[in-house]
Amino acid sequence: LKRALEAAETAEPSQIVPGVEAVLAALERNLESLGIEPVGAPGDKFDPDLHEALTAVPASEPEQAETIAEVFQTGFRKGERLIRPARVVVYQG
Repeated sequence: LKRALEAAETAEPSQIVPGVEAVLAALERNLESLGIEPVGAPGDKFDPDLHEALTAVPASEPEQAETIAEVFQTGFRKGERLIRPARVVVYQG
């Protein structure tokens, strides 16, 4: 990631993005191999035990109520233990 930041100072973003995506994919594989899984994705039902609501926005459709509209920061858990809650925007019902 340090090299990506250094390259960002002189290179085109299109040259940096594939490398950063590869690092992210490797990190996600490593977390998965440790049994750590992400929590909080757009469309998921809001769960205050797993998600921290930063704000709420009006739902345009009734089925959107109490679901996640946007994720600011992905959360993680290992088994039943929450490591970090997801920070999200929730559709209000």
